Amino acid sequence: GDMRRAAALGGGVTLVTPLLSDEAFDRVEALARAVPRGAGPLEVVVNDLGLLRVLRGRAWKNAVVCLGRVLGHRVKVMPPDFAMDFLKEHRVSRVELDDPALLPRFEPFGLNVSYHLPFRYISTTRFCPWELHWPAPCSFSCLGRVRKLEHPRLPAPLLLRGQAYGLRSAAAPRHPLIDRLVSEPPLKAGR
Repeated sequence: GDMRRAAALGGGVTLVTPLLSDEAFDRVEALARAVPRGAGPLEVVVNDLGLLRVLRGRAWKNAVVCLGRVLGHRVKVMPPDFAMDFLKEHRVSRVELDDPALLPRFEPFGLNVSYHLPFRYISTTRFCPWELHWPAPCSFSCLGRVRKLEHPRLPAPLLLRGQAYGLRSAAAPRHPLIDRLVSEPPLKAGR
């Protein structure tokens, strides 16, 4: 359905994935199989170490591997030599970032950068404040909405969008690694 329509637009398909449950792994593999042969490259934005390992398999050998913001924040704390080997081993060619302070850290790796605006990732949650439950069937009541969390100890309000906590970010910096901007829809308050 949707993957075939996206592939028909031309230019390849980018599949953005979150942290995955076992059930979600099966859905991601089904989505990837739904991309018609000859549809252009399949780029997979990976935020889960398990999926990153799966992408090393033969069935995924032509996928373009991009580290999502969750894994990008993990690589930033790795020793540089270990990080370089890790990125090569997993065929990573791109990383998603949202913090200009991280750009120098990724310069030695030769990766292209997709830079996100206007929401800078901080952490994730599995609790849904819109439906007031932990993981359960989702009715997507949060789509397009954000919840602002304020506290005197926070330097700025945290924004909860979907399952991600973040901060509002400034304009994208000019940097030679950045070759793609990812702009999310405007944030609107919601309870």
